Amino acid sequence: MNHTENLIKIYWEAVRAVDPGSLISSCVKKENCKLFINNQGTILSEDLSRYEEIIVLGIGKAASRMAAVIEQVLGN
Repeated sequence: MNHTENLIKIYWEAVRAVDPGSLISSCVKKENCKLFINNQGTILSEDLSRYEEIIVLGIGKAASRMAAVIEQVLGN
């Protein structure tokens, strides 16, 4: 690999590392009816069976991508 190829590879790895969708999917998981959020090493959990409806709300440039990933995690 030459220097240009290395720089391009480094650039795309950095872009992937800060992708809002990747960040959300790496720290938010759902198992059965429990939602787990890894907040800088602290695991928060919530029993989703307690809720009839969950509304995803976000504000900002990355909000739509983050909300889409949360909706994928939550499913139906």
